[in-house]
Amino acid sequence: MKKKLIALMLSALMCASLFTACSGQSKAPITDEEETEQPADGTETEETETDPEDTEENADKSGEEQVQGEGEGEGEEYEEGTSQEDEYYEVSTGLDLDYLAQILIEIQPEKGNEKPDLAKTEDQELIGKYYPGLSDMNLLQQVCYMPPEEGAPCEIMLVECRSNSDASRAMEIFQTRINQGTGDGWKNAKTFSMNNLAAMVCLPEGSYIPENLFILD
Repeated sequence: MKKKLIALMLSALMCASLFTACSGQSKAPITDEEETEQPADGTETEETETDPEDTEENADKSGEEQVQGEGEGEGEEYEEGTSQEDEYYEVSTGLDLDYLAQILIEIQPEKGNEKPDLAKTEDQELIGKYYPGLSDMNLLQQVCYMPPEEGAPCEIMLVECRSNSDASRAMEIFQTRINQGTGDGWKNAKTFSMNNLAAMVCLPEGSYIPENLFILD
């Protein structure tokens, strides 16, 4: 009897163990992949929708930022270009300054008073006396007309420089000449500048002096 009872108890224990093992397999732990799967009931997971107006607004802002960036770059280029305006001239631009001075003298009886008594001079010592510093510049052209009487308020001086900065220096020299001139006739004197060209004109009162000597009308 005892052997039968022991056998029955061992059988019962084995059945209980098998039942427990089967229960454990049916309740396996849920993996991460299973958690990401959609529910079996067919419902869809919620997705964040993007508002079309927000998308357009962001695109507009991005476009504005890009345009602003381009504008800043253009501004810098524009400033660099301005600093390079002082161009160096290897050769003359082709404007005959001597012919221009002769035309100005010849039209005086027609547009102003009588033709002034002026003669072209190439006396560098005399020119250096009245226009100190001008001979230090490597000029492309230099034309000077002076009266027979030294110091009379009647002169025409035209130069073509190799750069705009040299033309500005010439203008300063011309203005100094006007300030140091004696007599009321120097009050009518004018200076002219265009790119690398500079000029000073002093003619008797009532004479015709154009607004732009380099473009005679």
